[in-house]
Amino acid sequence: METIIETQNFSPNYDHHQQHSDTPMQDLDAHAPASQQLPFPTFSQDILDECEDRLRKLEATQHQIVETSEHLLRLSQNESHYIPFIVHIWCRLLLRVNKSKKVALVYLANELIQKSILLSGQNQVHQLSFSKAFQPIIGRILVKLFEFLQKPEYNQIKIDILKVLKVWMQRQLYNVEHLKVIREELMQVGGLTEEDLDSKLPPRSYQDMTKKIEINQQNTNNQQRSQPVQIEEFRGGYDINNNWIELAESLKFLDENRVKIAKLEKELDYMVENLNSTDECDLECKMNEYQSLISLQKTYERDLLKQPLKMYNKVENNNFQEVLTLERIDQALTKVIKQRLSLRK
Repeated sequence: METIIETQNFSPNYDHHQQHSDTPMQDLDAHAPASQQLPFPTFSQDILDECEDRLRKLEATQHQIVETSEHLLRLSQNESHYIPFIVHIWCRLLLRVNKSKKVALVYLANELIQKSILLSGQNQVHQLSFSKAFQPIIGRILVKLFEFLQKPEYNQIKIDILKVLKVWMQRQLYNVEHLKVIREELMQVGGLTEEDLDSKLPPRSYQDMTKKIEINQQNTNNQQRSQPVQIEEFRGGYDINNNWIELAESLKFLDENRVKIAKLEKELDYMVENLNSTDECDLECKMNEYQSLISLQKTYERDLLKQPLKMYNKVENNNFQEVLTLERIDQALTKVIKQRLSLRK
């Protein structure tokens, strides 16, 4: 993992104690003057498509993050009305991309925020910048991200993101007290402690798992010592063909997947019926998850149809084909006989 990209020291302070609207796009647009709010006369979908493509391909390397940030900053200096849309794309992708790219996007936000503050002295005070655009939504989107990253194997991602937040607190990029509140909420949602943030220690979940394994091994060894089993006459049970096991696992998965699909369908129906109170990012994530489950269901169903071919060896398949061939010959002879009988009549 690359180190967090940092720039020169500075300590501007922003006030976070203000009311925000329900959607990120409304929050972002509220910071722009009236002349920069929708609709924009110079708006270009091609530019946004290029920005989204850059964000999708972003990797957690210093070269890519610096290059992407410089491109976006050049664009924002000339046409700052694109900033809300770029930040909106960033929020959407943060919840959708794989785990390594999530960290890369947070590093990119860190670079954009710090550099935009450095450049703010060269621009007009009222002009929208990335630091102002990220200000009202960064806390909510990170909390939403941590809600998705509940599994223990995601702990390192959450720790890396909290390290970025620590940099913001040290440099006072935003109101420090507000950043502390965000940090506490992220740690609570992510199930992390201060010990987990110490890079010298392995994640707490890993330690717990190691202890459980050691205890189980000790219990097993004790049972084996105290209760020896005589297996001289034991010859094992019936061998189960692995193909039958795979078939049973596929059927089980399909049943479980159908339950998930039905549950998601109900949730999507409710969200569509109540669009005013539905979070846009949450809706899009659930739609993507629904499409993935449907695609996975079709794939497993196709594989399930191929299972019988794997459950017989080559000789059995050849015999089966011979039986089918003989049956077709019998059907053909029967048909010829019927035709001859009909001609005699």
